[in-house]
Amino acid sequence: MTKKRILVCLTGASGAIYGVRLIRNLKEHGHDVHLIISKWGEETLQYETGLTAKELKGEVNKAYDENDLYAGPASGSFHIDAAIIIPCSMKTMAGIAHGYADNLIARAADCA
Repeated sequence: MTKKRILVCLTGASGAIYGVRLIRNLKEHGHDVHLIISKWGEETLQYETGLTAKELKGEVNKAYDENDLYAGPASGSFHIDAAIIIPCSMKTMAGIAHGYADNLIARAADCA
C-alpha cells in the first residue's frame, strides 16, 4: 500500500471518538497524518474521550492551529491525498458549503 498524506480535522460536534479511531487506524497503516482541532473540538475531545488535544496531537505527524491561515493546508499547493472532517459540526459544514473560510479547517476544505 502507498503511504498517503491525510488531513484529519476534528470539530466540536459529538463523536470525537470517531476522529480518534480514524487517526489511530491511519497511523497503524503507515499514513502521514496531519491534524487540525477546533477550539470546541478540543473541549469535546476531552469531555467525550478523556484525551487532551496535546495527547492526540502527539499521535500524528503534524498538527496545526485552527487560526493559522499561513499553515500549509491553507494553500492549494500543499499536497494532501484526502481531507476528512470527523466529527463535523453544522457550523463547519455550513461554512464550507458557503465558502466562509474563517479558520484553517474551512480553508483547508476549500483547498482540498
